[in-house]
Amino acid sequence: MSDSIPIFEAKNRLPYFIHKAETEGPVFLSRRGKNVAVIISMAEYEEKFLKKRSFIDEVNDLKEEYLDVLDNEDIFANLRDKNDFGRPSMYHHFEDEEK
Repeated sequence: MSDSIPIFEAKNRLPYFIHKAETEGPVFLSRRGKNVAVIISMAEYEEKFLKKRSFIDEVNDLKEEYLDVLDNEDIFANLRDKNDFGRPSMYHHFEDEEK
């Protein structure tokens, strides 16, 4: 994240910060040292907020973003319960219980 600009400074030099957002990326605005707003270019706004994307595109982006986690088999190794408690086994025969 880039440095924040106090709102009072942005108010006095708004054209400059709009140009900076168009050419260099988002400009963060702060009030009492805390980020409260951001100026972004129209192109970035349209891409992030107005662009209609398919569900598949969104899923593929998430898969790309978290590929290192999804490919790590060690993370998922201990998630499945290895016991058959409460679940019938595929070799369990119900007619044996009736006797």
